Amino acid sequence: MAEMNQEGSQRGKGFLVEARQQLAKLEGELELLKQSLSEPDVCGPEDLTSPVFNSRAKKIVGEMLRLRRSRAEAFGSDLFGEPAWDLLLELYLAELNHVRLSVTGACNRTDVPPTTALRWVTKLVEAGWVERFDDHLDARRSWVVLSDRGSEAMKGLVAQTLQRIEGSPAVQESPNSLVGKRVRLF
Repeated sequence: MAEMNQEGSQRGKGFLVEARQQLAKLEGELELLKQSLSEPDVCGPEDLTSPVFNSRAKKIVGEMLRLRRSRAEAFGSDLFGEPAWDLLLELYLAELNHVRLSVTGACNRTDVPPTTALRWVTKLVEAGWVERFDDHLDARRSWVVLSDRGSEAMKGLVAQTLQRIEGSPAVQESPNSLVGKRVRLF
């Protein structure tokens, strides 16, 4: 009986040691989080996927799309034909919202005939900005997403746009060169 109590006591001590280690680890992570929040005006390259950046990126991309639609309503869509850009914006917004778009769905979001939009999807795939893959559950459907290259370019462009809008120093580099560098976002 005494051995069982001793064994239970040892297990309890082991549990406490493990719990203390986990608590120390969490305290360290909390301290890092506090430090990162204490400097809200600087966003490092790893922060281009942070919830704060994603939230701001959703707003700016959504606003870009609304502006494009308003422009087309005001002046007519025949003056402003950029289906590739519309597709890239829609695919980046879908990525930020963690949703997939079918090829048909993506094409329907542009203001051009479906055949024209489909031709642009093909061009974007060939250029490496977009990836297209079949739906393994429905052979009639294909999905389209930004490639890693396309996603990084859109992140860089949005970061650059946020810089310009919010009055921080203009970046003299291309959006692709922003990835991997500290970017001022606030």
